[in-house]
Amino acid sequence: KSLEALIKSGALDRFGERNQLLFNADQLLEYHRRIEDEAASGQSNLFAGLGADTAPILRLKPAPQATNREKLAWEKELLGLYVSEHPFRETSDRLRDYFTPVSRLADLKREKKVRSGGILTEAKKIFTKSNEPMVFATLEDLSGSVEVVVFPRVYQENPDLWQADKLVCVAGRPHEKDGEMKLLAESAFEITPGNIEELAESSSVVSVEIESPSSVAKEAGVDALPIESPSSVAGGGIGANS
Repeated sequence: KSLEALIKSGALDRFGERNQLLFNADQLLEYHRRIEDEAASGQSNLFAGLGADTAPILRLKPAPQATNREKLAWEKELLGLYVSEHPFRETSDRLRDYFTPVSRLADLKREKKVRSGGILTEAKKIFTKSNEPMVFATLEDLSGSVEVVVFPRVYQENPDLWQADKLVCVAGRPHEKDGEMKLLAESAFEITPGNIEELAESSSVVSVEIESPSSVAKEAGVDALPIESPSSVAGGGIGANS
């Protein structure tokens, strides 16, 4: 387990590709045991007296390379942070024209709808006074982060979407409360390797109407979204029912 953690976190990257090292973990451990056993027993081979390097040759079996997503997920799981790169960088580079950067939301607070993308670094579910689930999430892109308020109707459209470490596209209304920007979500979907190409092709479209990769947009009536303080819609305090 210790060797696996070292490999997944990137501590052994200088010795080989992560997934190949994982695939050969048992072989690596056996190789290490052989070297230690020979050293402990004082064994040597015929060439030891010639000053040659007598360590046995280690040949690793081939294995598919780990994807960037896999490596970043391992880093977050084991280290609590991303080391290799920001998990949204590759997507941001591909879909630069598709999203409004989080850092620009303050300039667009009079807009009825914007579309931003990023990684959910946090997602907390609470219940309203009428006992309906909703979520407060943090969306982060390369320019910054913003709290996303997901009211019950939007949450119920796709409850499984609102989980930490998911790459998502959120459309909604920018709203400033007590000097802090929030994004009141009206629709959202997950960004996956399977839909990036479709999104990239549509990135030249000027309209910010969000479209699900499955093709049909979910209209949500942004003007009807409540804009009062999130604490006023939660019963028993924000963290009471997570």
